Amino acid sequence: MADTVLHRPANRRPTAFDRAPVGWLPWLEPGGGAGIPASDRLFSRAGMAHAAATALTQAVQDGGRAGLAPGERALAAAAVARRLGCFAQTAEQAQAAVQGLKRPREVRVLLEEGLPSPLTGRLGAIVSAAGALSAVPPGLTRREIWRLEEERLDDLEIVDLILAAALMNWTVRLTLGLGEPTTTEL
Repeated sequence: MADTVLHRPANRRPTAFDRAPVGWLPWLEPGGGAGIPASDRLFSRAGMAHAAATALTQAVQDGGRAGLAPGERALAAAAVARRLGCFAQTAEQAQAAVQGLKRPREVRVLLEEGLPSPLTGRLGAIVSAAGALSAVPPGLTRREIWRLEEERLDDLEIVDLILAAALMNWTVRLTLGLGEPTTTEL
């Protein structure tokens, strides 16, 4: 039996990037599992691929002891999601960045201004590199790497930034391909 594409003409999509939670509506019926978010129910249809992707996501987000601080990793992910136009992932990662960094002004600048970012210093270098990695084709050049090195990011932090940006690129493109954001109460 073929899946039916769900149409929601009354859906109100977000119009600005901010930290307020954003809902997500799948274009296919996600199946059973009340109490589980629709995105997880829909992705779980992919079986073992979903389990592997979940494990990878958790490993990259946790980061271990080396690499970027969690707030910096979240800011990089927010930059990717913002560049790609994903309201839900941008809001989620921006909230995590504020919690981790304790620097709401810088996160607000990213949300309002987008990329290229006017942020400077270490956070500006992280946002610029993450944004360059999410361009099509990817635009990360030696210039962004030099900027990261000038801000004293070590090799493990740079690799962590690249992995976090790559994972968020994949997550956002999958999310945008399977549904749409909503501010509509269902």
